[in-house]
This record gives sequence, structure tokens and C-alpha cells, in this order.
Amino acid sequence: MFGFSFFKFKKKFIIPDYISLFKQNFRRDSGVGLYSKILKDDHYSLFTIKLFNEREREIVFESNKKNEVIVLGTKLAHLFQVNLHNTL
Repeated sequence: MFGFSFFKFKKKFIIPDYISLFKQNFRRDSGVGLYSKILKDDHYSLFTIKLFNEREREIVFESNKKNEVIVLGTKLAHLFQVNLHNTL
């Protein structure tokens, strides 16, 4: 608007050396305000696709469906022409 930008989106996508599929555990703090000590943390696990190169790694997809991750990971490995490490 009028030549001014309100925000910038700068997301760098890495070029992978290989792609890995695995199940990863996550933890989320479910407490709010004064009751944060009373409520427990929320633990959950998802199937993930992670891209790796020699300096960086990045999760690019998460799902609770194993088949969805396998199909998409296979397509990404074919697209980038890299090895797929399936640890599911």
C-alpha cells in the first residue's frame, strides 16, 4: 500500500541430499495462565518427512497417516532425485 510493505515473508527451501521418513514425538504445553502447573503437557506423535543436506534439516510435512507420508515422501525423492530413508 503506497509503496510500503507491512511484512516480509522470507522462507528458504533447502535442496536435500536425502529425505527421511520417520515417526516423531512432540510435546505441547497445554497450561494457560495461572493453571499452567496444574494441567499436564500434551504429548503426541506424527509421521514426518524431513529434508537433510550437509548443513541443514527441515521438516516439510507432518501427518497422522502413515500411507500419506510414504506416498508423498516417495514422490519428493523422485522429484529431487535423492535417496529416501524410510524408518517407518
